[in-house]
Amino acid sequence: MKDLCRAFDIVRWPYRKLSSLDSLLHDLDANIEAFPEQAHGLLVIKNKILNNKAEIMEEPNTPIDESVHNLRQTNFKNKYKQRLLAGYKTGK
Repeated sequence: MKDLCRAFDIVRWPYRKLSSLDSLLHDLDANIEAFPEQAHGLLVIKNKILNNKAEIMEEPNTPIDESVHNLRQTNFKNKYKQRLLAGYKTGK
């Protein structure tokens, strides 16, 4: 796989980058359902993520947009805190 990527000038196949964006989209969909009054703003963010994902699929060396990157980090930190709190509540 690595040789095929190098043959097409792809430095790294962005598997983790794409799976991270998919996870972010999944969480965003859950927020859209949970907070319908904020749906318009969340849909704007969703479209930005989808556009960035399409750019990455077309050109794998494309970096993640800075605002999407910041949102991705915030989402990861929130999920980490939730897991941490769930561990404390169960006594682990």
